[in-house]
Amino acid sequence: MKKNFLKITSIVLLLMLVLSACGPVETPSIDDTDVSTEVATSEEIEEIVETTTEETSAEVYIERPDKEIKNILMIGNSFCYYYVEELYGIADADGYELNVANLYESGCPVSDHWLWLLGNKSMYQFYVTNKNGRNKIDAITTSKDALAYADWDVITLQQHFYPDLAADYNKALTATKNYSNKLFDYMKKNHSDALLFWHQTWAYEVGYGVAEKYVEGATVPGDKMDSVEMQTTTYENIKKVSQE
Repeated sequence: MKKNFLKITSIVLLLMLVLSACGPVETPSIDDTDVSTEVATSEEIEEIVETTTEETSAEVYIERPDKEIKNILMIGNSFCYYYVEELYGIADADGYELNVANLYESGCPVSDHWLWLLGNKSMYQFYVTNKNGRNKIDAITTSKDALAYADWDVITLQQHFYPDLAADYNKALTATKNYSNKLFDYMKKNHSDALLFWHQTWAYEVGYGVAEKYVEGATVPGDKMDSVEMQTTTYENIKKVSQE
């Protein structure tokens, strides 16, 4: 049964990056969590960014077959906002009780996830889905808060591939790989008990237009999915970037 669940989880999450970890744990209550409210100054963020420009690792870690999955944290945007309910439902149907959390901000790319982590910025909404339903935890607003909320067995990350970005493979790869590697390296160092997964998303539907607040200097049709051909191209690029 455990092998079936691991197989299902692998298919659903479209695993790309994995890190070995130890056994299952229970989710602590919010009272048991040390929630930091410190925010770095702009000078401190600039200094940190300057010291993290070195080449990051791109090693692939193999999941241990004896890994029990209990607590899952998905960091992303609307592509995983509702997805946690589907993941929980699939696991629940096979008899597994999970705590699936979503650290969410609409339209958020991996670059913002990285910068907000460095600055401990209060930019997020945080939801936990389990047997008690889907609940918003108002006290959790930063990525550091979310990472400290539980001993996560799995942490996933995904990119915001808006049409103009995904239409250019090299541009999409550069924007995604640099920051996702920095985030994963941070988690490998500070949350070594978690398996790290890359959550491959999909292409927007034809006719979709990205709001200007999500894309600096957005233009039409560059920020709009204007044809089936463009949709196909962006989807293939998303798959290739995910493989990288």
